[in-house]
Amino acid sequence: MKPWLVAVIALGSALIVAGGMIVAALVLPDGVSQQDLDDAVNAMVVASADGNGRSDETRGMVVRLGSRLGYGSGDTPWCSEFHHFCVSNPRDGEPLVAFYTFTTHEGFRQNGCEVRWVLRGELSDAMLSRIGDASGAYREGCGGAMFDRLGTRIFGPAARDLDQFPVEVTDSEILVDTRVLICGTSPPGESNECDFAPRVD
Repeated sequence: MKPWLVAVIALGSALIVAGGMIVAALVLPDGVSQQDLDDAVNAMVVASADGNGRSDETRGMVVRLGSRLGYGSGDTPWCSEFHHFCVSNPRDGEPLVAFYTFTTHEGFRQNGCEVRWVLRGELSDAMLSRIGDASGAYREGCGGAMFDRLGTRIFGPAARDLDQFPVEVTDSEILVDTRVLICGTSPPGESNECDFAPRVD
């Protein structure tokens, strides 16, 4: 093998190793090992998948966000289009929730229809009367279903409340596990099963 090729391979390997060390240093906060994080996430996945929902280790990931401070304003959620979830901005005493943004109407979900947060000024008087003093609501564009700030279905053809991803809040960050889907609450007597929207590759 030519000496210059050996040098290039060696340099590339060194850069990969160094890059991995830099990424690890950026991702993990002080005092938290990768094993600590893996143990916490595994415990969360097992606990969350032990009810109505769907677990799929072949898709999704644990999305790591910074502190809850700065996510949304008032009760406006913070949304990630890439990961297909919105993190609620809870009021005092409410848990932090990550809503899966695909509608709960099965046919529309199969077609990729998602909800988006709509501010009060875009809502009708009838809808305003159903959301109280919230700054807005979730609206799905295909069938017109509406959900309040807590993900509860308030109008339209959707089958149930918004589905969710498990959330864990630590002192320094928020973990959203997009591998596990927790089904929203269905009306009495209706099926409470759910599945991920089809992949779009």
